[in-house]
Amino acid sequence: MIRRLIGAWTERVESAPLDVVEGSALAEDDEATAYLQLSQMVHMSLHVAVDHLQMMVSLISDAKHLPSYGSLTLERGALESGATAVCLHLRSSPRGRIGGTRQSARA
Repeated sequence: MIRRLIGAWTERVESAPLDVVEGSALAEDDEATAYLQLSQMVHMSLHVAVDHLQMMVSLISDAKHLPSYGSLTLERGALESGATAVCLHLRSSPRGRIGGTRQSARA
């Protein structure tokens, strides 16, 4: 079941760039962040999360075991990247969304 869910997310992030609806808050944020569009950061974060999950599935199915500690890095990467995408997309104010982007870009 998890393989099917990850497969669906893989198709979603690899099929096309994130559709940004004209006039939406995300479209306005993209205009304000032309140097590194917020929608691209959301899409990249989702892609990184899915990549980590795919690696976990590969470890479990191909290697037939899950490392005791090494897998935690992949799990953490998937969780952090997914959470970053959600935070960037769902912050209530443009200042919160774009301010977070500027801090991320500087780091």
